Amino acid sequence: MYTWTKTCVSAAVAAMLLFGGASAFAAPQAPEAAKEPLMKTERFEDYADERGKAMQGEHHRHGAKRLKEAAEYFGIQTEGKTAEQLRDELRKVRQEQPEKWAKFKAEHKAKRLTMLQAEAKRLGIATEGKDLRQLHKEVREARRAECEKAKKLGKEAGKAAGQDTGAKASGRTQA
Repeated sequence: MYTWTKTCVSAAVAAMLLFGGASAFAAPQAPEAAKEPLMKTERFEDYADERGKAMQGEHHRHGAKRLKEAAEYFGIQTEGKTAEQLRDELRKVRQEQPEKWAKFKAEHKAKRLTMLQAEAKRLGIATEGKDLRQLHKEVREARRAECEKAKKLGKEAGKAAGQDTGAKASGRTQA
């Protein structure tokens, strides 16, 4: 008989666990964030989200600046208007004055080309006979190479500094 009651009790406990009745008996759990430290990929995703949000803000500021420039070019008042209102007014103006819009685009493109040529000159890139896209591509590649070079130099400088301090700490002298 003793075995029979043991079997019934264990079957009841198993049924409670199976159907979720054990949650009433479980100890309160810690908040999800306090359970375990973030894994490396989770930390990167959080950083990427923060960086994405920051870059998104920068993108919006740049877009707002361009909208304001276009509105001023066409004589549209910008005070107290949202970006959507400015876009709507610029669409109307673009349809009403296509020649002026083409002139605005050409001036904006020339301004961009001038800025890219100055940056290309700084990076030592030849600019003759290159269109905007080709020049942009070469400038971007040169900037990336410059960045990689700076990273390499930074790592090498860090290693060299680490070796120097290690030699000093151990009492060895370098000849």
